[in-house]
Amino acid sequence: MKVQSWRTLACNTNMAVSRFNYKAKGWSTTRTLHAVRVIVGYVEVENFGKTERVAEYKYFCYCSNLPYPSGDIHMKSMVKEPRVRTG
Repeated sequence: MKVQSWRTLACNTNMAVSRFNYKAKGWSTTRTLHAVRVIVGYVEVENFGKTERVAEYKYFCYCSNLPYPSGDIHMKSMVKEPRVRTG
């Protein structure tokens, strides 16, 4: 998933989202996958004698037929429906 185009969320700069089409073996149709990438920490690595600090990520991927843009999927799942009181 590193080669995907990622969009950082304005509400949480440690989280980025991506949307892409995928057709697995045995699937009759291509499906849209929504991926979420979250920074879980940083590590120092050495490249050509230079030490760099790079992010470590945790990835989540969802297959959905919801019409929401990919950036809204995580946010929509966190919104609770209001309770209606009767009587």
